[in-house]
Amino acid sequence: MAPAPKPTPALVAQVRTAVLALYDSAPELYEESDIARLRSEDLLVERYLTREQCDPLAAIETMNGAFRFGKRQGIGSIQDSEFSPELLSLIQYQGKDKSGNRSEEHTSELQSHHDL
Repeated sequence: MAPAPKPTPALVAQVRTAVLALYDSAPELYEESDIARLRSEDLLVERYLTREQCDPLAAIETMNGAFRFGKRQGIGSIQDSEFSPELLSLIQYQGKDKSGNRSEEHTSELQSHHDL
């Protein structure tokens, strides 16, 4: 089995440029926080490329759809205070991402919700 392709800086730039062009044509359809991350975080673009096996057109479509969905649903404006302490107490965060990498920052952040 061949190894999965890895995103290159050229692919990252291609996807970023294309999604920014879509944003420029209809900025009201996007959260500014998503666009700020798009402009500054290569890893964000690399994740979409990796998911789409380095197919830039598929990555552009997926990222654009996710950004627009988030705006329509108001995901960027959700605050922790909108969730009840009971709901937050149900979160069983183990301090690891799906690949098993530890995340102390998120562990302590979510633990503070359990202490409410």
